[in-house]
Amino acid sequence: MGVIGVSPFGFDVVSSKPMKVGDTVRIAFELPQVDGSSVRFDCPTAVRRSSRDGKHHVSYLRFAQMSDAEVDRVTEYCSVVAGHHALRDSAADEAPVAPLAEVVVQPRA
Repeated sequence: MGVIGVSPFGFDVVSSKPMKVGDTVRIAFELPQVDGSSVRFDCPTAVRRSSRDGKHHVSYLRFAQMSDAEVDRVTEYCSVVAGHHALRDSAADEAPVAPLAEVVVQPRA
């Protein structure tokens, strides 16, 4: 499963298996920060949308619970880091395309 879009409220993921709307999924992922470091998150999400797109499934996962510090880090990524990367990458046509982060789905306890 890979992340294809991040917002302060959740993110879009692409996967080979469908996700059921309403399910709770615990995920772990990393996002780069302004200083070049990465911040690791481990939080519950709720599947809000899920649809088939060719051979893959695209789902929107909404953050179900995050600390204020985690919200700040995601907002920093969305408002500063992602925009900076987009500007940098648009200047280099040969820049490799990579997912924003990798997501590890953890079974519910």
